Amino acid sequence: MVILGALGKMGLKLIEKYRNDYEIIGIDLNESDIIPIKKSIDEIDDFDIAIDFSSINAKTELIKILKRNKPTISGTTGYTKEEIEYFYSLNKDQFYWSCNFSKGIALFEEISKIIKKEYPIFDFVEIHSIGKKDAPSGTAKYLADILDYPYDKIQCLRLPLAPAIHEILYTTDNERIIIRHEAINKNAFIEGIDRIIKELI
Repeated sequence: MVILGALGKMGLKLIEKYRNDYEIIGIDLNESDIIPIKKSIDEIDDFDIAIDFSSINAKTELIKILKRNKPTISGTTGYTKEEIEYFYSLNKDQFYWSCNFSKGIALFEEISKIIKKEYPIFDFVEIHSIGKKDAPSGTAKYLADILDYPYDKIQCLRLPLAPAIHEILYTTDNERIIIRHEAINKNAFIEGIDRIIKELI
């Protein structure tokens, strides 16, 4: 298994989850004594599956990985729709990208689409810790696209130690519905990634 962005928060979670099941090689700019680290996929001869949780600055590496025609999962946000479509064109049957792998967000999406048919959105808030670089988050943009809600109306808050929160308020003059999803820890994403790995392999 190759992990692009191995020493980031999600990368370390993936190492913890899969180190007993796979021989893991990381791609990162920093060194580590946990697993072997390479600077580029060019230094790795072969692998079973690649997982990308890096940044858009690693786009070149992700493209190189996709051109190897191996199962590849990416959860890196910040890419445009056109870039993601291009990634799929490189490795159509073995690539899977998602802005959010949690089961709860999938349910949040379905419920939101149902409510949107009956109630207008009054407010959309997303909250992340101060380490989150993109604002709105990739998940917030994804939901906004589905619900035809403009990005510039999303309230983005970055707070110390905050969990990942997405909240939508639907309201009329007479009543109000609030939907809120909180990812308490990154294990919520690991569960979804594990399912996709099994499907791809």
